[in-house]
Amino acid sequence: MKHSIGLYIILLFKIAPLIAQKPNTSDKKQPEVKKLVQPVFGMMPKYPWNDPKIKISSPPPLTGKKMGSVWTPGIKPLGYELDGKVKVFRLIAQPVEQIISNDQPAEWEALVPAKNKEHINPMKPFKQTLKCWGYNGSTPGPTLEATEGDTVRIIVKNELPEPTSVHWHGFLIPNKEDGATPETAPPILPGQTFTYEFTLKQSGTLMYHSGFNPMKQDDYGMMGLFIIHPKGGYAKKIDKDVGIFLQQFAIRPGNVFPDLTTMDFNWFLFNGHAAPLIPMITVNEGDRVRLRFANTIMDSHPIHLHGFIWEQVGTEGGPIKESARIKGSTINVPPGTTRDVEFVADNPGLWRLHCHKLHHIVNAHADVPMGVMNQGGMFTEFYVVPKNKLKSTTVKKMDSTTPNKSARILRQAQDERSRDTFSARPDLSINSRLKAPSKAAHPEPVEGVEGYEKTEKINLKGKFKPKTNSKNLPLLPSAPQRTNQPGRIT
Repeated sequence: MKHSIGLYIILLFKIAPLIAQKPNTSDKKQPEVKKLVQPVFGMMPKYPWNDPKIKISSPPPLTGKKMGSVWTPGIKPLGYELDGKVKVFRLIAQPVEQIISNDQPAEWEALVPAKNKEHINPMKPFKQTLKCWGYNGSTPGPTLEATEGDTVRIIVKNELPEPTSVHWHGFLIPNKEDGATPETAPPILPGQTFTYEFTLKQSGTLMYHSGFNPMKQDDYGMMGLFIIHPKGGYAKKIDKDVGIFLQQFAIRPGNVFPDLTTMDFNWFLFNGHAAPLIPMITVNEGDRVRLRFANTIMDSHPIHLHGFIWEQVGTEGGPIKESARIKGSTINVPPGTTRDVEFVADNPGLWRLHCHKLHHIVNAHADVPMGVMNQGGMFTEFYVVPKNKLKSTTVKKMDSTTPNKSARILRQAQDERSRDTFSARPDLSINSRLKAPSKAAHPEPVEGVEGYEKTEKINLKGKFKPKTNSKNLPLLPSAPQRTNQPGRIT
């Protein structure tokens, strides 16, 4: 009896799996079902971030050279050379590692009196690093500036582990220069260089971003501003011209790589930084200010400024006629568009500038009980220095070629309401850790834009030759592979 029970159990274990199997009613081979592998926090993405065989170059020499009037907080500008009358820019598409938020107080907090912060104990911010793709060492890439009617040449080198191209978003240019690969041109393979060249037939706030595999590469951070100033100058002189690229990423806890497979974004950035790391925008009372917003990714962002009513003066389509301008304090910036607003900073004080989607002013969105949340995401302050403080201090009026001098302003802002409690912390200021570049020359001044100086033109004939100008500005290295044929891959 015992043997019979044991034999029955053995047969049951052997026969049961066969009974559970469904019969194959078709002669066709059944397709193999692959299990979805969920990413593990902290792991490298399934696609490579970089190619170990391709060395990541330092940014081109003119990265950071201020030759225009627009200030992009936290992002360097890009200077150019002249080859005859052609303005030559260099971009390197490359892997980027960038700190997007830190664990220090924002620089504007030193302007808030201590008595206003009593009984407030906000959650502390934390540091977050992002590994993504960009141009010339950052995301977004450097801001390019030129003038309507200029001919520009942009030499793009690819140091990514996959092909790429650059689309010139909103530009009125020949089809072959559009950068939509493969429709208009072949891709730029890893290690190759490609040259775009076209004449600027419009003015406005435009963008550049990837034109190859944009679903991945744009989401990975490949974008930047391209400002085209009007040939005849602006109707009203702009004292402070500020560009802000709106970005968003999904970064999981304990990770530095963005998750490109989800639309559940949890990091929202102004120019590659989230609060409290976003620089404060400082202007003087009475300045005419233009703010330029750009967006290429998924969400729309309603950007709101406290204390002012502005006019919408431009889009990616160009300037808006004065009779058609709309007033407001909030401007919605949908994906694929730019929005320019303009106003006079006649209301001194510290004013908030932020996205009005509350989900977009928080970092990381951890599922924990919410206490007093620290300002995060798309949030910074717009500081208007009162006229009486300008007279009582030695603060010089900021010209448009100078980066934000908020650290200096902070040290001089000991007014009556904060005299006893104010304590500047230069070590917490982004800009105090950066040496302000000297005032740069612009070979062709733009009328109506403050901050340009006329200087001797640099004329390079034929191939580029390493030289220095009268101000010892290092020019781009020689490019022996350059041809006179735009679009030539080398």
